[in-house]
Amino acid sequence: MRDRIPLWESFLVAFCSTILLASVQIQAQIQNRRPEPVGGSAWPAPERQGQKQQKSPQESVPKFYSGSRLVVVDVVATDQNGNLIGGLGKDDFTILEDGKPQPLRSFEPHVPARQGTVPDLHLGPNEFTNFPKQATNSAVNVVLFDILNTPVEDQLYARQQMVDFVKTLPRVERVALFTLNDELKMVAGFTTSTDELIAAALEVKPAFSALLLSEPGAREAPLGMHDIAKLLPSASITAGSRGENLHTTFLRNDPGALNSGAPMNSGAPSMGELMQQFLTDERLIRIDQRAEKTMEAFGQLARAMAGYTGRKNLLWLSEAFPGAVQPRQGSVHLSTRNYLETFQRYSGLLQASQVSLYPIDVRGLKTGAPAVSGPALGSTQARGAADDTHTMLGGSQLVMREVAEETGGEFFINTNDLKRAMRRSIEHGSTYYTLAYSPLNRKMDSSFRHIEVKVSRANTRLDYRRGYYALADDPGPEDTSRRMMIAQMQPGVPESTMLLLRVRVVPSEVAGKLSIDYGVYAPDLGFSGDDVKHAKLEFTAVAWDQKNKAAGNVSETMQLDLKPDTYQKILARGVPAHQELMLKPGAYNLRLGVMDYGTGKIGTLELPVVIPKQTASK
Repeated sequence: MRDRIPLWESFLVAFCSTILLASVQIQAQIQNRRPEPVGGSAWPAPERQGQKQQKSPQESVPKFYSGSRLVVVDVVATDQNGNLIGGLGKDDFTILEDGKPQPLRSFEPHVPARQGTVPDLHLGPNEFTNFPKQATNSAVNVVLFDILNTPVEDQLYARQQMVDFVKTLPRVERVALFTLNDELKMVAGFTTSTDELIAAALEVKPAFSALLLSEPGAREAPLGMHDIAKLLPSASITAGSRGENLHTTFLRNDPGALNSGAPMNSGAPSMGELMQQFLTDERLIRIDQRAEKTMEAFGQLARAMAGYTGRKNLLWLSEAFPGAVQPRQGSVHLSTRNYLETFQRYSGLLQASQVSLYPIDVRGLKTGAPAVSGPALGSTQARGAADDTHTMLGGSQLVMREVAEETGGEFFINTNDLKRAMRRSIEHGSTYYTLAYSPLNRKMDSSFRHIEVKVSRANTRLDYRRGYYALADDPGPEDTSRRMMIAQMQPGVPESTMLLLRVRVVPSEVAGKLSIDYGVYAPDLGFSGDDVKHAKLEFTAVAWDQKNKAAGNVSETMQLDLKPDTYQKILARGVPAHQELMLKPGAYNLRLGVMDYGTGKIGTLELPVVIPKQTASK
């Protein structure tokens, strides 16, 4: 990572010459599919993204990645009073995996940047990039205002606290703001000024979540008889010999009346039990959907922040969701379902992007609430105590603490000073130490590997991620990668920086035609092979009109088969590509994307374009 900025500077300098020269030099080694004609306003289905190609012998070559697998662990050290500790060195730390000491490959301390200067990228006319503008040695901070998992009455107070917080930010500090409801939306980007961030925060409005209980102010909780009665027709089904309808029976809170009439089959559940089970299943489906949407939002943010160096602090303002991400617990109570598999799918993205979660419970101080503090979360005592409560409040708080621990963040609970919690989150994640090691256990068996970090200084608390899943570098089937690419090409989705791009977009002399030249930062690609390096890329451009309808698109697949000399030039200059897109007169948001099939990495960029009438095709 430390070599990334100078490499990028050389890439930026060589960009223009690369487009003109490198494309000629590697013409014989690149096989391009002709772009599809633009047609209709609908986004093409996955099977239309490209014609199926027969696998060549070269595609079966085992993958080779430069460098060995590294596990990166960001460590925050604090004293007994919670003050951050700086000045520690490499020899002060010992890191263990599953109890076995691991040799450190690299060590790097980080302290807050005193000045918020960012490198000048020297972009020319009509040139754009998704290269992050980040102050040297600074952490990236994101506030996620969670509407999806939070009732409106708690959103109102949290919003005011969030606005008060951004008003106190120093002018040099950059914080991005996102909201999550049906989808993840960026309210203010990473380069937004403090004044613009305040204005954007004021525009965030509380809203109802369709996946919470529909009644305003209702919370996720086991449904009682009155809840069931409200969902039943007032007359149509009778219960027992009394002739009462189900609605009346439930309102009398006498479910036993359902069994007082005609005899039922022995051992068969009563109507009340069946309805209760039906509504419980419906509730759990909503929880499943919220869990998936929340984790996917974390994944989108991880992709968006992947290009930023160092630690990323994600401040999650939420009431959370009743689930669990417990790799060491065999079973959980129904109200705290275990979403370990869901978390596993996105944990790799969070780890690779060095994202640490700081959940902030927006419910504030709750008297008589079940305590989640005390013993370390990983201990049997703490987990057993939390399960014994069997309460929704305790379960959701447990999840927030688990996610914080699994990603190396900090959890804030039972506080009405949400503004202070947000400030503490940024301070906590600003001074840290990055440790990296190559695991002695090289077997990728999907197991959970426990990480333990020790420090020589006494009375020191360390916050870091407690482990990782040993998953192989497998991006999955190509159709899965294409679906992910389609999702990343939607308008308004945060730009992905997993692949860094620089593009030039200019209208051509032909009426209505846009000329698009790409340069892709090659060291981030997963080349395979030894003497000849192989990679397969997908280049996609989509123009969205002002109603967010696809007005035109083009997609091309590029197969790279590079000899050593050409490979070295590509590493220094980037991978060039060219596309052309026909559009009618009007204003568009042009979404550009590149995907590496070998690693599943995606880089995207969104920019405004205008096709004037005098140059547009009829």
